[in-house]
Amino acid sequence: MNREIKFCGKRLDNGEWVYGGVVIADGYAAIVVYSDYHNWHDFVEVDPATVGQYTGLKDKNGVESYHKDIVRTNAGNVGVIEFGSYSPTGNEWDNAWGWFIQFPNGDQASMDEHFGYWGDEHFGYWGEVVGNVYKNPELLGEFKEV
Repeated sequence: MNREIKFCGKRLDNGEWVYGGVVIADGYAAIVVYSDYHNWHDFVEVDPATVGQYTGLKDKNGVESYHKDIVRTNAGNVGVIEFGSYSPTGNEWDNAWGWFIQFPNGDQASMDEHFGYWGDEHFGYWGEVVGNVYKNPELLGEFKEV
């Protein structure tokens, strides 16, 4: 299954968010914004700390999910999308590698098992994207124990 590879980042010049390819080098980051209509592209400088990769999954409302997005489960629990090694069972010998949701109490949930299966047309039954740690840091105060 092929996954669309794209990124987001917060523009340095006006604070808006842009989506596309990415260029990162020596503390410089830019999103390459493409226009199919005019067949051109533009390099837009962004804050390197805000660059996030698309997970390939969408929430129950069809919203794309990116690294460092804040998600709310149907049960009302709030977590942050992360990438790396995680243990959905809490057992260190049961580690996996990939996208996961980190909850404030230390619980971790696999994105592809709980947020939606890769390529599943019924993805996102589990929750919704409600913000991003850089766009909406105030939402982190809503963390509720799972």
